[in-house]
Amino acid sequence: MTGRRETAEQGDDPQPRARVPRPREALDAMPRLPRVYVPRIRVSRRLDQARDCAVTQVVAPAGAGKTFSVAGWIGAAFTAGEPAARWLHADETWGPDRLREVLDHAAAERVVEGAGEGAGGRSGASGSARPPGRVVIDDAHLLPAASCRALAERLNEDPESMRLVLLSRWDLPIAHLVPELLGHFAMIRGDVLRLDEQEARALIVEHARTADPTVVEAITSYAQGWCAAVVLASRAVAVSPDPVAAARRCTTGDSRFGDRIASDVFASLSPRTRHLLLCLSAEQVVTPATAAHLANDAMAGEILADLDGTGLLVSRIVTDDAEEPVRYRLHPLLNEVVRRRLITDGVDVMGARATVVRAVLLDAAGGATDRALPRLETVRAFEEGAAFLADYGAAMVMRGEGAALAAFARDHPDQVESCPDLWFPLAIERWVAGDTAATERLLDQCLAHGGCLREEELACARLMRARLGREPLLPAVGFARGVVLAEKASDVSAEILPQLLTELAMTQSWLGDLHEAEVNLVAAVGLARTRELPALRAAALSHLALAQYMLGRERACTEVAGEALSRLDAARSWSPQFTRWRLELALGLARTVDVPWDVPPALQDARVHPADLCSVFWLRVHNAHAALTAGSIADGRALLQQPLDLPESSALPDHLLVVWLVEEATLAALAGDRTSLKAVEVRLAAGGFRGEAGWVGALRADLEGDRRLAAELLETAADDATFAQPVIRPVALVARAQLLDELGEGREAHELLRRAVVETEVRRNAAPFLGWTRQGTPIQTLLDQLVQRGPRPWAKELADAMACATSIATYFDPGTATPAEAVEEQTVHLPLLSAREREVLRQLARGATYADISATLFVSENTVKTHVSNLYAKLGAARRSEALALARSHHLI
Repeated sequence: MTGRRETAEQGDDPQPRARVPRPREALDAMPRLPRVYVPRIRVSRRLDQARDCAVTQVVAPAGAGKTFSVAGWIGAAFTAGEPAARWLHADETWGPDRLREVLDHAAAERVVEGAGEGAGGRSGASGSARPPGRVVIDDAHLLPAASCRALAERLNEDPESMRLVLLSRWDLPIAHLVPELLGHFAMIRGDVLRLDEQEARALIVEHARTADPTVVEAITSYAQGWCAAVVLASRAVAVSPDPVAAARRCTTGDSRFGDRIASDVFASLSPRTRHLLLCLSAEQVVTPATAAHLANDAMAGEILADLDGTGLLVSRIVTDDAEEPVRYRLHPLLNEVVRRRLITDGVDVMGARATVVRAVLLDAAGGATDRALPRLETVRAFEEGAAFLADYGAAMVMRGEGAALAAFARDHPDQVESCPDLWFPLAIERWVAGDTAATERLLDQCLAHGGCLREEELACARLMRARLGREPLLPAVGFARGVVLAEKASDVSAEILPQLLTELAMTQSWLGDLHEAEVNLVAAVGLARTRELPALRAAALSHLALAQYMLGRERACTEVAGEALSRLDAARSWSPQFTRWRLELALGLARTVDVPWDVPPALQDARVHPADLCSVFWLRVHNAHAALTAGSIADGRALLQQPLDLPESSALPDHLLVVWLVEEATLAALAGDRTSLKAVEVRLAAGGFRGEAGWVGALRADLEGDRRLAAELLETAADDATFAQPVIRPVALVARAQLLDELGEGREAHELLRRAVVETEVRRNAAPFLGWTRQGTPIQTLLDQLVQRGPRPWAKELADAMACATSIATYFDPGTATPAEAVEEQTVHLPLLSAREREVLRQLARGATYADISATLFVSENTVKTHVSNLYAKLGAARRSEALALARSHHLI
């Protein structure tokens, strides 16, 4: 920096500048003290008082001098013989485990002194343990919440194991009342960091290069002890032709003084330095390599090192990164000064803008777009930003950077309106965010503007509109398939191809073309991996997991969804809107059929994309499964009776309609509702779904006690099932085996059960073995016999899982009202039952005697009789069967 002096003018300065040597053995990350360093006496005194505290928190705003005050105290303590401290710069990477490792290492530095003096001397003298090594965490407000909780736990449980100094801009979420009372915690706030008159005068004299009392008084009054303001104002005065007049402007409250400070500070820097700072205006922490790239200046690192000497504009950070061990943090006040300068649109600003645009385009060509928009917007390159998004916006959305597009569109509507090529990337961003209304508006705008869309973008737009009900599905799919085939045949594929493949596969999954959907999703995942599009890759994997489930590959679904969820957990730069819920849905559907049995929680708060039709459908089915597992057939049936939130023109395709009807039939069979079973059977038969109709007919025959007819219909179901979902063939094989064994055809029953075990082993689908028939041999008996004849690992798992389970066909009977018991809710008004009365009612439903209930509830039989009498009176029943029928019909059990 031009004009900087290495020594201060002492004169009548009551507190001359002092230098505290930086300990060579201290951690390299500790900031170097500036050439102009004024010891902070009050801060050091307070730090001395808190020397033995486990945690000392220094809280003050930016520019108050926290870092250099503590660095000076650390350096002085080292010179006096205290062990070197470790200095950390916090960010989101400092999780609890990493932080504990540092603190444990510091605690391990304690040594025992004077434990003995060897032979011939005194022995057995007790030694004294050193305190743990001191650790300083700068910018502690950037620590993750989990790390703050870990520090709080350590402070409460083992305060003697750490000596920690936290530098933060605000209070950290650490409860410190009790530790403070115990002497383990100390708080130092901004009032202590405020410069006193002598400290402020020392800085003013050094930076303003004058000891004029008028100047000193004016700047002191203006800064009010704020270290950064003192330095900035002093430097502005130093380059002013009339220092006294410049200083007086501080006291007059001239609103333009901040702008003048910006101009004067920049005037004191070389043109090369000004260019560098303007190019780095969007950065807070920067490496020398990044600085050189953004400013197109190979000497940028040397300029930053020179600025580091001021102790305010730039401070050095040393990291553990072997490739980039040194970084520089630009002070927030410096960034503000630079941004003020950018508003002026001078020649130097235009040069910096062109340089930053060049750097951004080079980064984008290499696939790095995460910092592009902040850099362009900070240098006010708004038109260039719109053009950049037109070229790279879709890729940014697929990387998970769509929020930046939305913010740009919101802040710069004029640039968006004047750039038609930007409308489609914005439509993709709104689509991924679930804002279908805005997507429709943007797509209509694109279609109305001739030549705005390329062919692959038009194919993608048509698929999106088709799933919203704005045009027929099949023509849109046919057009998209042709475009995809042409893209695969070409040497260079379009940027939007991964998104197009995903949209095409989603539509094909809805229409039932699952195998081609699988192929397209695998291709989308591969392109997303090679092009480094993590958000699109996770979304495509989530759709692939759901497609695997629909193809009857529950195990593959679990593996794909598990891999995608692990990638989501590792991602930090983007947050998926719907992908995680879709993966949770796929996992919930697949895991509920595997052993050990898992109770799926209902995904009531799941966020499903309005145009993700398959997820809308399967979420309703999943929640019906969850209601059934929770013990309520009525709730499950109610969910299936509610209409799906689909576009008006989107009727359920055959492969999903069959799933829906079979789900309705299954719940009707568990409820004993033969009328509903007959209605579903007729609908399936009329649609040509012979196997599924046979399964529903078998359930009805089983309810009516016709074993032979049920077995014949199950044979039809096993041979003629149309789709992989719902699972019909293995369920029919197992149920037929149960019935045939009951009819005395044990050999064929054993063979059917063995075939069912073989067919479900790869899928790990245990649902067929839950026991779906009332009239057949219990499934537990057949599984045990199968294991005894020829043990298979999967058969053994199934037998163990069903050993203590009840057949699902009869499990819900005690608490489910039969059609004959069902009554209209308004015809009977039932009073509330007490908690004890509900317990007694549940025991009665189990068939327990008064003695059994007495032993279970730890009450006398007379008390049980009293509760039963009260129940009969409240229910208006004369006997147990009548009371249970009323309780079932009103869902009291």
